Amino acid sequence: MRKSKIYLEGFLFINIIWLLVNSLCKNGKIPDLWEVYRTYEFIMEDRLLADTAFSLLKIAAGVSLALLSGGILGYFMARRSKVNKVLEPVAVFLLPVPKAIFMPVAVAVFGYKHAGIIIIMLIILFNMIINVRDAVLSIDQDSVDYIVSLGGVRRQLLENIVIPEIIPAIFTTLRTKIVTVISTLLFCEALGAANGMGYYIFSAWYRRDMLSVYRGIIAVCFIAVIIYQITELAEYKLVKKKFASSGLF
Repeated sequence: MRKSKIYLEGFLFINIIWLLVNSLCKNGKIPDLWEVYRTYEFIMEDRLLADTAFSLLKIAAGVSLALLSGGILGYFMARRSKVNKVLEPVAVFLLPVPKAIFMPVAVAVFGYKHAGIIIIMLIILFNMIINVRDAVLSIDQDSVDYIVSLGGVRRQLLENIVIPEIIPAIFTTLRTKIVTVISTLLFCEALGAANGMGYYIFSAWYRRDMLSVYRGIIAVCFIAVIIYQITELAEYKLVKKKFASSGLF
């Protein structure tokens, strides 16, 4: 609840700044705050809702692919030294590389419709691989031996030891990468896509429709905050020990 209050206070403070700047700048470049908010009543007639949903679907698809492939590869890198020897140099090399540079390749191979999903996956993938691998390697061998001594099978090891250990690594990766994911997706959609929030904002900008530009910006801000809050809340619920003394919720 405390974090939600902070978000609300930040939103109100930004709106106050907006009002002050608008009162000082009368050149029309900063639209009236109330005029922007009034246009939201036409959201069903506008394509904002459809473009927002399209971007969210891309984010969900890219994150799901990264979770699945990154989790599996990270696990096998930890369990198989030969796999780690082959994949670690690739993951470490590509980790600091800005994934947006691969956009032309993704468009050429997958088309504009799916290129954003591939870029989102790449943004998260290599961090996910390394973090999951390190989490699996940090598992206490005594805990594994204890489960095995009780007759535990591989499924029970995964459910009781491996998955609880890698959950913090998964959500840490998501929380640290979600802002990069959203900003890169907006860039990708602005390049040549026919839908999505990036397309909505930049096409409105080209038309000099500043009301739609600011309306899109506000929508993206809310989406980013909500997604970040969901990942943080999910981590808190699934890994209570990590946040027990933080006082954030």
